[in-house]
Amino acid sequence: MANIGFQELQSLPIDEIQRLLDDETALFDFFANLPQVKEMQARREALAKEVEMQARKNMDRKPEYEQKRQELVSTFDQLTSMRQTFDQLVQRQADLSEKYSPQMILTQLQFASRDVEEEAEQVAETFLAGSLPVDEFVSQFMEKKKLSHTRHAKAEKLSAKGEGRW
Repeated sequence: MANIGFQELQSLPIDEIQRLLDDETALFDFFANLPQVKEMQARREALAKEVEMQARKNMDRKPEYEQKRQELVSTFDQLTSMRQTFDQLVQRQADLSEKYSPQMILTQLQFASRDVEEEAEQVAETFLAGSLPVDEFVSQFMEKKKLSHTRHAKAEKLSAKGEGRW
């Protein structure tokens, strides 16, 4: 016969076992009074009390948890905002770096020099067409040529400094 695990059942006479099988209440009472069942019931009750006590502690700390949660949400929002500002500043810095790079400045100086040279040519054409007095022609033409040569010289100087660097 297999070992049942309950010594109390093994020591009962057959007629008592039959009575327990026939009477459900008696069977329930018999098992409820077994030391192993009482021990398990006591452990279950102790665990339930421990869980309830821990739940109460957690509920008592709920305001603290909520405050920390709100602080975390606020900090995260600040981080998100600061990250967006940082990304915008990085983009602005990249744009400005490109806009004011030596190569870009050189290109802009060269274009500006050509533009002023073309303006000087237009002043000369206007003078040759007879639409501009000599004094005005000399003044405008010299101003434009001087500006053109200054820009051209600066472009050459910047180009010479930057050769091999960009």
